[in-house]
Amino acid sequence: MKQYTVLKNGAREFTIKREETLIGGITFAKWYSAYPQIHLADGSVIRTEQKSFWKGTREILLNEQPWLELKGRINPMFIPYKQAHHFYKIKQRGFFKQGYIIVNYKGEQVALLYSTFSWKGFKTEYILTCEDDFGNTPTENFLLVYLVYYYKEQQRVAASAG
Repeated sequence: MKQYTVLKNGAREFTIKREETLIGGITFAKWYSAYPQIHLADGSVIRTEQKSFWKGTREILLNEQPWLELKGRINPMFIPYKQAHHFYKIKQRGFFKQGYIIVNYKGEQVALLYSTFSWKGFKTEYILTCEDDFGNTPTENFLLVYLVYYYKEQQRVAASAG
């Protein structure tokens, strides 16, 4: 299994690295805005646009061109354009377990993200792991970066509901 490091750079920026290689990053324009800008290591810029309010559908734009479609709000499903049968889902790790997983169209878990809190440093650390054959393409790297965003978004929603 591959291990990734999620670094928090200030209040509005995260970077994801594997060993010393940059995979991508997330930049929020405002304090936890709903639509962050995602940067991959190859220099491509990814952003999301609301496609349908009532259905919860978002369009993922890679360098301002439609690339993926995101359906659903609770358990989002990524559908690549022109390949509807190859999709990925983000699911909660378990009822009593903290974290989220990415599941491929075969139902296999390919990535896992969870956090640990340290009272000593009063900070949260994120542990991101994935299978050895996952994380080699720009789409898979984007999914890893988006998983970090999704986890943070769910934490924000839970904190505001309390």
